[in-house]
Amino acid sequence: HDSHRCCTTYNKHHELNRFSDIPCIEETRVKVKHPTGDHDYIHANWVDGYREPRKFILTQAPLKKGTDQFWKMIWQENSLVVVSMIHTIDAALLNCEFQWCPSYIPHVGEEINSGDIHIKHCGVRRIRETYDATLLKVRRFATLFLLLWKNQTQKKHGQTFHSSVELALSILLRNVSSQGVDRHVLHLKFFSWGHRATPRKPTEVLNFITDVNYNRNLLLQQANFKPDEKSPIIIHCLAGTARSATIIVLDICMRKLDDTFRRPCGPMLDVQDVVLRLRTQRAMAIQRAEQYVFLHLAILEYAVRQRYVSETTCAEIDLENYFYVPVASGSHSKSAENVNQDHPGKKSKDSEHKS
Repeated sequence: HDSHRCCTTYNKHHELNRFSDIPCIEETRVKVKHPTGDHDYIHANWVDGYREPRKFILTQAPLKKGTDQFWKMIWQENSLVVVSMIHTIDAALLNCEFQWCPSYIPHVGEEINSGDIHIKHCGVRRIRETYDATLLKVRRFATLFLLLWKNQTQKKHGQTFHSSVELALSILLRNVSSQGVDRHVLHLKFFSWGHRATPRKPTEVLNFITDVNYNRNLLLQQANFKPDEKSPIIIHCLAGTARSATIIVLDICMRKLDDTFRRPCGPMLDVQDVVLRLRTQRAMAIQRAEQYVFLHLAILEYAVRQRYVSETTCAEIDLENYFYVPVASGSHSKSAENVNQDHPGKKSKDSEHKS
């Protein structure tokens, strides 16, 4: 169970956690050295894909004080694809920090710095009216350390002492990449997942997952990555437990269906088992009933699309009644009050807006 897993480092850095009731599992957390050297904490966890260890990094939307650490993680882990499952309205509700996001540099050619990471906007394209694909050029500045000695004189007990003090001077070389090359990072922002709802068309989500994997493989080829080199997909929503976790479960299930459908017994898939395994790596993942139902419907549509099952098998299934329609303001519907909860239990001051 999530609550029984070790969360030692998480408990020491409350100021870096977006929500107070979503722990960061110690065994799977991503370690990113802070520039001050004080800690290596970021609220992010390694998550396995289907037969691909550490395919994903599942994380929260970065806070303002965590922006530099977020970009440092992207560089450190050689990530070439960043997926944002965050809606614009989420930023207004939670005062979410978007300085790291392409929306902060909306014009092609604009540049920003995040710590020692330099980001340049190279172009954006809207795909099928469901998500924006933004190409970023990323460079990490080289840091030059100089050791200097300063002579100083001290008086103690009436006697004069001469000594040399070693000073370390760090110089950031703004025009020199630490590895001599730029990296292209693709930022994919899926905006068709409505706030306080689930997508009305699973097809859009399935197509998006296919595009994520295709572009990742393309970027790996262009960057001449070796087969044994890792480049995890970094994916987040607000808390890193809801929409983003749903995408990961779907990806795992799609890959497993592709791999098992030729077996004599036919496709084999246990969605509950996939979710439970994910929760051993990322706490509180997939807690809303709507997301869990949506997973099954999306997987069913994928199976029909790939002809793993026939359409007649699914003909009597009602695909309309599961969708949540937000109740008008002023309504006292219990479902309206609870629909946006990622998990039951104690709320944080922000948890009422998680989705």
